Amino acid sequence: MALGFYFAMLGISVLLLIFYTFIFHKHFDVNLTIMSILVPIINLGFVLMALSQKVEEALIALRITYIGGCYVLVSAMFLIYNICGVKIKPWIRTVVIVISTGIYLTTITIGHNDLFYKGIPDLAYFGGAAYLTNKHYGVMHTVFYVMIGLYYLATVAVIIYSAIRKRQVPRTILILISIAISVSVIGFFGSRLLTHEIEILPATYNVGVILYLIIASRLRLYDASDSVTDSLVEKGDTGFISFDHKIHFLGSNETAKNMFPEIRNLRIDVSPKDEWIKQNLLPLIDEFKKDTNKDKALIERDNKTYLVVINKLIVGHFNQGYQLLITDDTANQQYIALLSNYNTKLEQEVLEKTKHILDMQESLVLGMATMVESRDNSTGGHIKRTSDCVAILIDEMKDDKDFNL
Repeated sequence: MALGFYFAMLGISVLLLIFYTFIFHKHFDVNLTIMSILVPIINLGFVLMALSQKVEEALIALRITYIGGCYVLVSAMFLIYNICGVKIKPWIRTVVIVISTGIYLTTITIGHNDLFYKGIPDLAYFGGAAYLTNKHYGVMHTVFYVMIGLYYLATVAVIIYSAIRKRQVPRTILILISIAISVSVIGFFGSRLLTHEIEILPATYNVGVILYLIIASRLRLYDASDSVTDSLVEKGDTGFISFDHKIHFLGSNETAKNMFPEIRNLRIDVSPKDEWIKQNLLPLIDEFKKDTNKDKALIERDNKTYLVVINKLIVGHFNQGYQLLITDDTANQQYIALLSNYNTKLEQEVLEKTKHILDMQESLVLGMATMVESRDNSTGGHIKRTSDCVAILIDEMKDDKDFNL
């Protein structure tokens, strides 16, 4: 019965890993991936423990099972912190991993000294499965339990903090996380109270993975940047082309290949050899290198106008190269051209109307002068002569550099 339980838990953990592989998404947290891989390994350790015929074999299997306490719980803690949007500084993560690794290394000494276990346990059998009995724990086992307790406290603290202060963390997710943590507590400490013959840890590990898979799938619905990005790429309106700092081609989506078919002939990790790309796309990157404000350009191609926007290619927290975002801007450019033509035509009409009004004013003045002259030759002639004199005076002033007119 006990042996069948361990085999069943191993089978379930393997199926969960296969399922995770099937639904895997690049935006899934890396800690979830680590947990999904480690849990089958840990459950394999329990199976090997159950199949042991000698104490030495059981001790080897025991060391495998301790991976759970040292690494799975750490991954779960990091995962929950990321879900709650609470950042852990890189040096703190490093310290936690170093401590967990140091404690795990002491499990290797089981059977060789009294650091983790005092003496060598005995091998007993229950329900067809072997288990270790008469275990006497050393000082490092106590440290191991203290470490687990601190991990739980840190995890519970961030859950409580998020429930009180973080409005952007879904309450459904917090409830699922709380259940996962409670199951882990039961697995680690409750099993010791229930029975010493059968370990229920394999079952709690599987339940934890199931809950975290549900959480990860649910979080994709809440992650606006994730869903919008996927929808944008899937919709196919925007083309993406990526290059590293050495202008080696890194890849593109299908939309970019449809816009610029030359991309289909490019080789990954090789600088483009195609002349069209070298003449039209690479100069844009060169300009962006010199001045990051020059991040936009228009490319005419096949009676279409494409808008190319250049950004830095950020992977993680590091700038790894350049990314070109390409959209069909034909309709927008046609509208701009139509608007520009309309404004030009409007300006021309305004100039013509203004000239017409000025001509009318001049004709009106000359007409009045002629009318006056018809009544008095002296006065009418004086108006024309004054007009001519003013014109001569203005021309001379314009030609004289001292006036600077």
